[in-house]
Amino acid sequence: FMEDHSLALLKAEQEAGLPQAAKLMSGITAREVPLDKIKGRLPWVQEPDCTSCHNFSEKPNLLTASAFNKWTPRSEGLSGLFSRRRDDMLMVRCIVCHGAPHAVYPARNPLADNLDNLPPLQYEQQAATLGSYGNCALCHGQPMDFSAHHPLVQWSEREIHVPSGARQTMPPARFSHQAHTPLINCTICHHTGYADGKSLLCTSSGCHDGLTATLRTDKNAKPTLNPFYFYNAFHGPYPSCVACHTESLAAGKPAGPTDCKACHQAPSPLWAHGAEAGGSGAAAQ
Repeated sequence: FMEDHSLALLKAEQEAGLPQAAKLMSGITAREVPLDKIKGRLPWVQEPDCTSCHNFSEKPNLLTASAFNKWTPRSEGLSGLFSRRRDDMLMVRCIVCHGAPHAVYPARNPLADNLDNLPPLQYEQQAATLGSYGNCALCHGQPMDFSAHHPLVQWSEREIHVPSGARQTMPPARFSHQAHTPLINCTICHHTGYADGKSLLCTSSGCHDGLTATLRTDKNAKPTLNPFYFYNAFHGPYPSCVACHTESLAAGKPAGPTDCKACHQAPSPLWAHGAEAGGSGAAAQ
């Protein structure tokens, strides 16, 4: 909250002996942290740090992760800032792969999504950190066995495929159960339950396995929307992937991607071993 950030700056001025700081602070109410718990910080010198949320051993909790009140130490000065920090080899600056401080993925631009992420879109056709998803070949001329820049912690993912017979037009979307566990109840998506001890998939037989958007009961009747059309499970009204992400984003809650390329991420044409752009699988229309 801006109130808390203002108090953090004013508290540093108060600690430095500036008499007007206390008067200004009296007109501001802290929102996230009690005033006595807010740590003063010097502007441009003490900023939030990557490790405020990331410990590089596990993914941060999307509901509780916060960088507020976790400023870089004053002793580090400007060298501790994200914009000047380098990788573990002291070779490449963090912003080379992650973007500038105000353009770290995912960035929301009011004019269009991902305008702050043009380099990764240009070089790997996906708005993600350069080198994401094993795409080391963007910079390296030979395959890399591990990351020497910093430990990479990724959620396990699975590809979501369309029913047999659907026309494929885009790469398959990736889905992580770990990323969704703290946000929703499993039965919201798997609302039809389980079979043989396993949850039914969206496109299981008798669920969203329809290949047409409309149905016609007879040749004289007007076509009606097909509730079993597979596209609706992912892009239709709630509950669906796009609807849930969009509603969460509008409510200011943690939300997944809402644009096509962020979900249907195509492998880069610059990947090693001659991987083709567009991927082997695809989502469909």
